[in-house]
Amino acid sequence: ARGPGASPLLPAWPEPDADPHAWIAGLPPAQVSPTPPDVSIIIPVFNHADRLPACITSALTQTAVSVEAVIVDDCSTDSRIAPMLAALAQARPDVTLIANRENLGISQAQNLAAAASRGRFLAFLDCDDTLAADALMQVLARLRPGVGYAFTDRIDVDADGAELRKAVYGGYPEIRPGGAIGDDLLDGMVASHLKVIERSTYLEAGGCDPAFDGVQDWELALRLHDRGVAFQHVPAAVYRHTIHAASVTSSSAVRQFWLSNVVRRRHATLRARHRLSDPTARAQALD
Repeated sequence: ARGPGASPLLPAWPEPDADPHAWIAGLPPAQVSPTPPDVSIIIPVFNHADRLPACITSALTQTAVSVEAVIVDDCSTDSRIAPMLAALAQARPDVTLIANRENLGISQAQNLAAAASRGRFLAFLDCDDTLAADALMQVLARLRPGVGYAFTDRIDVDADGAELRKAVYGGYPEIRPGGAIGDDLLDGMVASHLKVIERSTYLEAGGCDPAFDGVQDWELALRLHDRGVAFQHVPAAVYRHTIHAASVTSSSAVRQFWLSNVVRRRHATLRARHRLSDPTARAQALD
């Protein structure tokens, strides 16, 4: 079932005898303006050629919001990727393509894209996922003044596109929205897809840390919150996130578990030190 989070009529990878780039010609005309777009959609790519057309189409067909797509091909091994993205970038002035000659990892790929972007906000889209057509409109319409990091709910789907669940507030059953986003972030990555971050906020913080690839988005969210960035949860499931069977190896899972503990301990320690150094916070903690 497609459900409410779906973007309609997204292209699938063509049949073997078809033109693999025909979907590009089917896109609506590019949004061309001398002024920067509202949002730069950051798409790091490593393979997933069969899912890229739908991903990119969902990015470039957002309603009521001006966008650009900044795509980083992180040295994909699938030979279909490079010519497809080159054809797209040649045809679309609203697409910026960065082709890495070596695989740099998710953090550096996203940081390169952010540096090349022009929008006031950055939205992060995985190359095998899609956005609802009104995803960014819903976020920007509800955004409160001063918020530097907004995030939505999502729909988790399987490899065939069937809905698995609606993941609210990061998808943790034991963590419910209650206003204490900073505290909740220590318990889990509640500020997940779709993430929309003010570009200046992302760049001033140095972007994602490559040392935490695999949990880089969680580490960034904690770091931004501890820097005083205002967060906002937008309760709308506008992002379709693909869950692949056995997509994480056992060694990767062990590393992610270890990194998660490192991140949690680091930020818990930093917050404890802040409370002890702040007389008001210290008094409240001892009360």
